[in-house]
Amino acid sequence: MPAPFIRCTVALLICLAACSGPEQKKMDFYAKGKRLLEQGDLVKASLELKNAVQIDPEFADAHYQLGLLEWRRGDYARALDCFTKAAGASPGHLDAQVMLGRLYLLTGEHGAARALEKVELVLKADPGHKGALTLRGAILIAGKQWEQAEELLEAITAQGADSPEAYQLLAIARGNRKDHAGTEAALLEGARKNPSSLSVRKSLADLYASRGFVAEAEANIRRMMELDPGNYGYGITLAGLFLEEGRAGEAARLMERIQSEHRNNVNCFADLARLHLGRGEADQAERLLRQGIAAAPEAQRLCLMLGELLAGTDRSGQAVALLEGYLDKEREVGGAQPLEAMNLLARIHVMRGEFAEAERRLAAVHKLDAQNAPAIYLKGCISLLKKDGPRAVSAFRTLAGNRPNDLKTHLLLADAHLLNGEPKLAEESLKQAERLAPDSMEVVRAQARLCVLRKEPRRGEQRMASYLSRHPDDAGALLESGDLCRLAGNQGLAAAQYAAAKRKAPGWPLPYCRLATLLVQQGNLGAAVAEMERARGAAPGEARASLYLAHLYVSAASLRKARALFEELWRRHPGQWEVANDYAAFLADNGTSAADLELARSMARSAARERQDDPCVLDTLGWVEYRGGHYREAAELLERSWGKRPWHQVANYHLGMAYLRVGKKDMARDRLSHALSGGGFPGRGEAVAALESL
Repeated sequence: MPAPFIRCTVALLICLAACSGPEQKKMDFYAKGKRLLEQGDLVKASLELKNAVQIDPEFADAHYQLGLLEWRRGDYARALDCFTKAAGASPGHLDAQVMLGRLYLLTGEHGAARALEKVELVLKADPGHKGALTLRGAILIAGKQWEQAEELLEAITAQGADSPEAYQLLAIARGNRKDHAGTEAALLEGARKNPSSLSVRKSLADLYASRGFVAEAEANIRRMMELDPGNYGYGITLAGLFLEEGRAGEAARLMERIQSEHRNNVNCFADLARLHLGRGEADQAERLLRQGIAAAPEAQRLCLMLGELLAGTDRSGQAVALLEGYLDKEREVGGAQPLEAMNLLARIHVMRGEFAEAERRLAAVHKLDAQNAPAIYLKGCISLLKKDGPRAVSAFRTLAGNRPNDLKTHLLLADAHLLNGEPKLAEESLKQAERLAPDSMEVVRAQARLCVLRKEPRRGEQRMASYLSRHPDDAGALLESGDLCRLAGNQGLAAAQYAAAKRKAPGWPLPYCRLATLLVQQGNLGAAVAEMERARGAAPGEARASLYLAHLYVSAASLRKARALFEELWRRHPGQWEVANDYAAFLADNGTSAADLELARSMARSAARERQDDPCVLDTLGWVEYRGGHYREAAELLERSWGKRPWHQVANYHLGMAYLRVGKKDMARDRLSHALSGGGFPGRGEAVAALESL
């Protein structure tokens, strides 16, 4: 073979080898990943694009596409990281700079200013960059500069900026100027220019639904279902629309079809259940969740949702059993301990007053993740409930350092400082909360209460009055204003504010309860009973308001009415521990037969299954045993109850009576004396007679 031919062949082979080397592989991965992203296959696209950046960590276009992928997933933190890498690798990557600006606008205290910096950077390099001009429109909208935004967006859409975002922003600007026809026109034009855009169709569906144009809303949702047939969420949205319109049959058939088509999708079961929960249909939600768990016992999301539902419907014992079973299964297979389930268990224990068990759960979480925010939050809440100021401050201060923009954390830190005797530090925490949410009712309430505690009630009333001048229809604010007036000793104004809250929210029982409590404090028991009877008429299904009325009947010696109401409540709410506990306590003191006492014991035990360490339940159990003549068992239970609230008059009275029966006279005298050192309570006469006998 001639030498020149050999040299040419070798050169060609070297060239071919170079073409199939890392550079070509990276471009192949990138091209395939970009194509998969355009097709909507985010999982496979992510793998291909990550392969590309693994070969070349400075591959700006691949980082940019990964950023778009995370943006579509809604993971803005990861998107920010990807776009930052893209812009870092190639500062002239203008699209990456624009996406950074869009993310800045969504997040952070100074987001608009940082976004504007990106707009100016891009427009300096390319004055006609449509993405940057659209972002400028978004910044104007964020600043509520509706007219300027509309003018800019009309100009850039006329010049060819036809992205879905541009038309949606134009619709927002027109909508805030009450130009309803213009809003619809902008979205329709956006849909015409972007026929496959889901976001524009969603905006149209939302617009039509809000204006009561059901057929138009339905048409756009169905178009979304056609564009993305694998996404069951649009079908659930349509089912919700049907339910709102009273088309229950169509909604049920659609949900059955969705469930059948996505029977192996845990998230579908969860989202269908959430639709029912949003409509107050807890039974249907529970049925769906149990079906989903039966199909996929390892599905943490469904177990957590069912646990929340059970705990929220007074079945915390069942919730604990469910979650413990789930954790046991995870341990058996050697899986990672799910912190979310462990935290939920701890939260349920807090609800049940079982602080030691909650702290044990949280200690296990701490071993696995010392910085777990929900666990630290719960530790702080437990410390507040236990009146442990230093530990509460420590917990919420740690959280505030890690989550400086979390409003609730700063409010709780203020509570902790007050508990710790640090009003100035509490005020500083509230100032930070006010910076985060200057018009928040929670912040105003906390500031006003701080004023009352510092013996500046007038300042507190002024703060609340200022808020009410801006939100005159806020029934919650009126209720809070009444509470502040009552704390400041202004009972007349408190009553007026409670009455105003009733007028704004006639079906809300809480203002009635507050007004009834005020009337009891004024010695007007008859008026308090009448008030709660009105509350029961306004909210007949509300168990706690009816329980309060039953107790008022007892105080008014209307025992027949009280018993009839307790019986009705038990029929309506057979699983509610408070109903069982309070009915048992009533029968223990007012029953007329051995059968009544046995019914009381059965109900008290039913309540204990849900709240085995609750001091009220322990007290009822102990008092039922006392009435049944089982004095030693009664003393043991009542000691446990008293240990959780040694200041409580009835707890002292009951324990004193039990001590008297078991021969502990000195201890009986001490407990009965404590009970009688306060005001009136049911059984006071019996306590006086017992103490005199000693």
